[in-house]
Amino acid sequence: MYDRGILLQRTDEGKVISLTAKSLSELQSLRKLDFFFSSPGLQIFTPFPPPPSPPFLPPPSLIFVHILFWFSTDLGFWVDCTMCHVIVTCRSMLWTILSIVVAFGELIAFMSEDWLIGRVKHTDIDNVTGGQQEPYRPTLGIYGRCIKVPQVQYFRRDPLCGPYAEHFNEIASGFWQATAIFLAVGISILCIVAFVSVFTMCVQSVMKKSIFNVCGLLQGIAGLFLILGLILYPAGWGSQKVVGYCGHYASAYKLGECSLGWAFYTAIGGTVLTFICAVFSAQAEIATSSDKVQEEIEEGKNLICLL
Repeated sequence: MYDRGILLQRTDEGKVISLTAKSLSELQSLRKLDFFFSSPGLQIFTPFPPPPSPPFLPPPSLIFVHILFWFSTDLGFWVDCTMCHVIVTCRSMLWTILSIVVAFGELIAFMSEDWLIGRVKHTDIDNVTGGQQEPYRPTLGIYGRCIKVPQVQYFRRDPLCGPYAEHFNEIASGFWQATAIFLAVGISILCIVAFVSVFTMCVQSVMKKSIFNVCGLLQGIAGLFLILGLILYPAGWGSQKVVGYCGHYASAYKLGECSLGWAFYTAIGGTVLTFICAVFSAQAEIATSSDKVQEEIEEGKNLICLL
């Protein structure tokens, strides 16, 4: 019966008393024999292997510690120990300042109305003096313009500036819409880098990657977006909006009677400086990880300033 059922043996005063059961249900029915099951010498033999012991489950706190350790070792999701030290060098500080200047310069240029300076226009007779008002040149930006309105000049002599496009699809041409998108993306990246660059004095690496190298890569990508926007911008000079400011000779990549304003040159200069910052970020990384910096850290200094 042992090879097909369950064998129970009990030792009582040197005698072996056996009891067999063909199934677990039959074994349950035999539970009424309390004198048999209450014996300390009871042994149960079964042809089936014993059930496996339940797996060890660590407490939740230990599981949380293991997860953090896994993140810190395998994924590298940690901030370097240099976050405890403020490291300032000439090259890192210069890179930070240039990054902030480039971001703000590009942002101001993008929002300016002085991309194109239109042909000379004459206004009506001055209502105050009775003479002819001085001629002026209206300006046109990507989405804004500065003009003089005769009905308003009685109260105010300065040009009225503001957006001519209330919605994105009202921008002068499709090329300028693409320009606005590329410039907006590039400037957004530059603003993020400028914000992060302020904290590079305290934190030099995140996720085992140098912040300077990551920011330099982002600045290079932003520069590419700015170049695309600046290349597409002259293609929109043939739109009706530009023709109204620059005359009928204006066309794609031809200004006609207009001239370029300071905002366009500022955008070009900012693009050049963007690539300079991208290259210079490597020097900032070298300066903050030099042997002199490591010596200062080993000496226990929290504020490290090197020329």
